Amino acid sequence: MPTPTPPLAIPHALLYPPGGLLVWIFVFMELVVFVAALIAALVLRARNPEAYATAQAALDGGLATLNTIVLVSSGALVAWAVERADAGRAAPARRALWAGATLGWVFLGIKGAEYAAKIAAGHTPGVSGFLDLYWALTGFHAAHVIFGIGLLLWGASRLGRPDPGFEPDLGLKTIGAFWHMCDLIWVLLLPTLYLL
Repeated sequence: MPTPTPPLAIPHALLYPPGGLLVWIFVFMELVVFVAALIAALVLRARNPEAYATAQAALDGGLATLNTIVLVSSGALVAWAVERADAGRAAPARRALWAGATLGWVFLGIKGAEYAAKIAAGHTPGVSGFLDLYWALTGFHAAHVIFGIGLLLWGASRLGRPDPGFEPDLGLKTIGAFWHMCDLIWVLLLPTLYLL
């Protein structure tokens, strides 16, 4: 009699990705929205490259690059915090989450300075289709960063404390997934809005 073939083993990470399946569905849906808007920006550029280039010249690529370094550094700190928490080291994980949140505030401060300069120069929504996309996409992203900072601070406040409502493994990985989505979206926004 032939030996029965064992059932196909599905990797645990596919059935239960870090942070839980629902957060990954949410991340995917958010990315779809941003990618659709980025495609709209590229279509706008293809249809009227001169107007796009003129409006794009009003943006500050240097500040955007600095903001990229700040946000990606914050993401690295959050990833390190998740690793430390997995290793049972709550205190360094908590400090890394606080540092990640602080860099999130630095990102928003730089973005606020950029917004103030745009407003002062008259580069506001309604001036051009490109600027409308710029304000909508970067504003929506900033709202995600604000929410993400709240999550980082909440996670830091719960880490290492007996709290039956907070499971460090699931909670921190969910927070980390959301924060890395903010990183990824900004890395997509940078070339589309500032560099192309």
